[in-house]
Parts: sequence; C-alpha cells; structure tokens
Amino acid sequence: MRNGGWSRLVGNVPCPRSEAACTFNEKLSKTFVFGGYNPALMTVTENRLFDFSCYGDTFMYCPSELTPTGLTEPKWKQVLTRGFPT
Repeated sequence: MRNGGWSRLVGNVPCPRSEAACTFNEKLSKTFVFGGYNPALMTVTENRLFDFSCYGDTFMYCPSELTPTGLTEPKWKQVLTRGFPT
C-alpha cells in the first residue's frame, strides 16, 4: 500500500461483505472494517435455537506485524467489540 501497489495479505481476512464501513485510524496507523454481512453465509439453522451468537464483525488491518514464520507481512485481526451491531 505504501508503494501504491497490491500486496498479499496473511491471516483471516474479512469475507466478502455488503453494507460495511471502513476507516483509517491515523494514531494507530491501522485500518478498521466495521459491520456488514455476507448474504451467502447462513446465520439461522432450521429447527435450532442458539442462546448465544457472536458476531465478530470488526476487523483491524495490521500493516507490519510478524507472522508465525517470522516474516514481516501485513495481516488482518478480528476484533471483538461490545454491543450489537457495532
């Protein structure tokens, strides 16, 4: 991104999303993606009721974190936030 080109991301990137918001935090030097949904992902199962559902719908882009292999590559982290929707 700094060189104006594309780069491969590692980690769990956000799935394709609709109606999401994105912002850049200058103090943290990180990009955040909030909310949205993927209409192809099922959230309701027939004839089942779940008391707890965790919607991990916030992602943080970390441009220079170390990967498990020790390489410095950009990656996404999933962030849990209070409240729903975030």
